[in-house]
Amino acid sequence: MRYALVSDIHGNRQALNAVLTDVQCRDVDEIICLGDIVGYGPAPAEVLTTIYSCASHIVLGNHDAVLAGKLDGSYFNDSARLMLDWTQGELDDRAREFLGNVPYVLEGDNFRCVHSQPAFPKEFAYIYDREEAATAWNSCEEQLIFVGHTHFPALFVVGSSGNVHNLPIQDFTLEEGKRYIVNVGSVGQPRDGDPRASYCIFDTESDNIYHHRVGFDIEAYKEEVEKRQVPCPQTYFLEVARESSLPPVRDMVDFKPTGKEENDDDVTVKKLQQVNRRFKFWRTVGIAAFLASLFLLVGGAHMVMQENNNALHTIEPLQPQTPKTAPDVDTELLPEPIKLDKVSRKTPFKNWKTALEKPSQQQVSSAPGKDGSNDINVLRLKNDGMHRFRLVPSPVKAKHGTRYTAKAQFKNISVEKGFVEVQVFQRTDNGERLLMKNASDNLLERPDHWLPTSETLEKPLSRDTMLQYVISGECSGTLAIRKCSFFRRE
Repeated sequence: MRYALVSDIHGNRQALNAVLTDVQCRDVDEIICLGDIVGYGPAPAEVLTTIYSCASHIVLGNHDAVLAGKLDGSYFNDSARLMLDWTQGELDDRAREFLGNVPYVLEGDNFRCVHSQPAFPKEFAYIYDREEAATAWNSCEEQLIFVGHTHFPALFVVGSSGNVHNLPIQDFTLEEGKRYIVNVGSVGQPRDGDPRASYCIFDTESDNIYHHRVGFDIEAYKEEVEKRQVPCPQTYFLEVARESSLPPVRDMVDFKPTGKEENDDDVTVKKLQQVNRRFKFWRTVGIAAFLASLFLLVGGAHMVMQENNNALHTIEPLQPQTPKTAPDVDTELLPEPIKLDKVSRKTPFKNWKTALEKPSQQQVSSAPGKDGSNDINVLRLKNDGMHRFRLVPSPVKAKHGTRYTAKAQFKNISVEKGFVEVQVFQRTDNGERLLMKNASDNLLERPDHWLPTSETLEKPLSRDTMLQYVISGECSGTLAIRKCSFFRRE
């Protein structure tokens, strides 16, 4: 398993998008967010929506805790508290309810994830030095601890001698007999003199930890700050762009730890496997409504949906996958054999995200084609009423100078009204841009016939990019879909 660990995004949409693009290229299986999703940045709703959709596991940060009603804002300095008040106005009750269900601690297989000091997770104390690192190790048994909170990448190591070493952040391999604390740094508000976003990857099979820095569009961030009229626009990483030195990290923090050594028996600690299952349940039952509210609130959230598609409920989130390189001519990228014994309404296709407007009145299933061939599989979408839907597989890594064709086949089994179309988007740091689409206009004219649709890019791509194939539509009755393909043309 390869985990990407991100922390302290703080409403910085440009930095998060840049990191997620980098993650897509590094063979990551799951994303773990170490908290402080919001605060400071101008796009809290968009960032929260993105983290919800891509992160498999999340722990609670101190900024998040204030919005969830679990921490008093008086522990923050004036500017941070003003930003939290502004952020409160950007989110609704369902967003706060979602944050209120995020655990303080995640326990993995010999590693632990927490936003701050694991000895007192509700206190949100910092780990700056070797003594504070020793306190963290004494509070748990795991060999490896991942934290954030300081916005400063750091590495603490202790061996059999008991001597704690504070080392510069670096790539390394876990060694038997040693314990480690890794501060993954900050995605959206770095404070170590490097304005690039910071995150780590942990490979549990090789026991390797990798540290990555990713540049992002700072000017676009500043423009969004001005556009949203953020009350406290100046932050440390913006100062780095103008100055060559910064004050000590202890002088830059915005939060004063509570200092309350309370009984932490009620601290939310969850196993990674438990969190994965419960987050899927929460997403299916509760977060659907939360996402719809966020989209309505921010208006411009980038989820590649048209304006009238902002109320779809994500049934099965798409986990990060290794982007597939475009193959030779006429080779399909998308189809994979469907294991029918594992198909359900929640997981119709492997690596596909399904979004439905009203999951209680819509069903998705799959079956072999009527010709009995194992490699022709049919997806059936049943709508009890006029409802929208969206099907999204993993993205494709495409080369400049190439053209691509998107295909699919649709059949009207009992559709009374509606439409379905194939779309292709180009993924960018600011969201996604529609490149082409092809609707099956005669869906209602020829019921019970397979209707093919095909569309090819008019011009070759001008640069390397990520392309996203999408099937979306709105209909009542039952629709069948098969032979979804996306391939490079000479």
